[in-house]
Parts: sequence; C-alpha cells; structure tokens
Amino acid sequence: MQMNGIGGKSGWRWIFIMEGALTILIGLIGLLVLVDFPDQLAGKRDTFLDREELEWVIQRLDRDRGDTEPEPFSMKKFFAAGKDLQLYCFGLIFT
Repeated sequence: MQMNGIGGKSGWRWIFIMEGALTILIGLIGLLVLVDFPDQLAGKRDTFLDREELEWVIQRLDRDRGDTEPEPFSMKKFFAAGKDLQLYCFGLIFT
C-alpha cells in the first residue's frame, strides 16, 4: 500500500489505474504492430511482402480456410447466433 493516499486516491484505486494504463498502452502498441489481412495489404506500399508473395498467401489462406472473400452482412445470420443453445451453454461456464 505504498501508493495509498497519493493524489487523494486509495491504494486499491491506483492498482486499477495502473492496470488500465498498461492495457491501453499495450492496445496502442498492438494497433501499430499488427498487420492487416493480406488482401488489404495489396494496395499499400509499406508492406513487407511483394505482390507475388501476397497473392501466394491469399491463395494459401483460401485453400486452407476458404474465407479470404468476406461474405456480405446479413441481419438473419447475425441474429441466428442468438438461437444457438450451445452459445448459452458456453456462457454458463463462465458464470
């Protein structure tokens, strides 16, 4: 409790302040460091992959996962997840 009373705040409040500041800092670093999906890198100049390597990565991902082309948004699919009982069962694990 060495921070107790500093700035008129209790020691336990300083724990939350420091953890929150660290989380924000790590989030900002991640925003700068993480790269986009390969299809979004294709038009950028400052990428570490050239055009040929990007096409190879996109083909490889499509062959592996089949999700390189985003599907259009659908409210029906969005709300279909709410009907899935398994989703609620997984949620109960963490209560």
